[in-house]
Amino acid sequence: MGNVKEVKEVKNLHDFYQGAKVYFTSSNSTVRQSIVIKEINGQLVRFTIHLPDKEEAEEITPALLKQLQTLNF
Repeated sequence: MGNVKEVKEVKNLHDFYQGAKVYFTSSNSTVRQSIVIKEINGQLVRFTIHLPDKEEAEEITPALLKQLQTLNF
């Protein structure tokens, strides 16, 4: 896959990442993978997101993250 990096500065990222307990990312020339752990209504939830590392993902990524923000437990 590629080197795993912990993302600690999420201030300028999509709102989905705000308040994440953990955010890791890794990528290669074809795919980008993110693991995000967030607390939702007192429960820790892990999201594993696989996205193409291509220009097309620029349009679908914000929509996907917006949908993930609507999850409720």
